[in-house]
Amino acid sequence: MAVLNGLPGVEVTVVVDGEDLREYQDPNMEDGEDAITKHIAVVDGANFAMKIKVTEDALFEGNTLAFNVKVDGSEVSEPIIEPTDVEEHSYVQLVEGVDVGPQRIRRLRFSALETVNEQNSAPPEDDDRLKDLGKIEIRVSHRNVIKNVRASYYEPETGNENAAVTEEAIKGQGLTHSYSLDEETYYADDTPFCTTKAVRRAKDPAGIFVFNYRSKAALRDLMIIPRTRTPSLVPVMIKREHEDDDDQNSRVRRSVPFSRPAPKEKTIIALD
Repeated sequence: MAVLNGLPGVEVTVVVDGEDLREYQDPNMEDGEDAITKHIAVVDGANFAMKIKVTEDALFEGNTLAFNVKVDGSEVSEPIIEPTDVEEHSYVQLVEGVDVGPQRIRRLRFSALETVNEQNSAPPEDDDRLKDLGKIEIRVSHRNVIKNVRASYYEPETGNENAAVTEEAIKGQGLTHSYSLDEETYYADDTPFCTTKAVRRAKDPAGIFVFNYRSKAALRDLMIIPRTRTPSLVPVMIKREHEDDDDQNSRVRRSVPFSRPAPKEKTIIALD
């Protein structure tokens, strides 16, 4: 669960099958007051979602908090949460995919990143696209709702499922996955659409949550996940030496024949 000191009452996690993914901290990176970066280990083909939780401790400088959600640099959703949503209890918003029509959604899925060896085997690299690969970003802003409007839907990119990149372009970054979109399905959600404007003099963004996603093996290579230590051979060698000493002592003891006490000499008395 990622939280920010400068944005109390707001928690963000990435979930798979309803379970929060474990988060890892880069030991060489320090988080700021208003920005935090976590790393998560993912597997091929898993649907995922961003879980945004706002509690009663949240501060509203306007009449809403807006959450701009991007995956690999592509905007997928921008839900808003209002003070009335958290008056009596915490409010949880799941971002599961891209809304493409009335009650229609294309869900997000982790996909293995295809890499090629030769530069001419892949399409020209876009520096911005490569910069954002393997990254989920949620920017939080204080906003004021102006009015409700007619629903408008995203024209989603298909994701990076079939996008190939060269090994040289991503060398040293540990990139292993991108995202793709499932076929559209029914989604029971009638949330109204509205327009908003920034709150004057409010810091914008008020907070940034970043989740870098990689395979577990890649996170180990990057030293984000500590490697399993190989047991030291020294104690084993000492133990074996002790065992050898004990065995040798045992052999020595067994090589000494059992000695019976010498029989006492008999005294013969001659009778006259």
